[in-house]
Amino acid sequence: MTLSIFLKRLLFHTTAACLILALLLLLGEKLVPGSVLPFIDVIDLLPILLALIVGVIIFPPNSKKT
Repeated sequence: MTLSIFLKRLLFHTTAACLILALLLLLGEKLVPGSVLPFIDVIDLLPILLALIVGVIIFPPNSKKT
């Protein structure tokens, strides 16, 4: 495995984990208002998540170059 493939897969997995975390935190805030936002600022997490998703779209993890 080359370094570029490793970094692309790492970017993909980091993005997937961040997306799941953001969804769970937003769901928790919707179900029990005031339970998440005093501790974790989910709103500040969303631009970072958007940048990660754009990075995964630009550099897909399964693109193979010969």
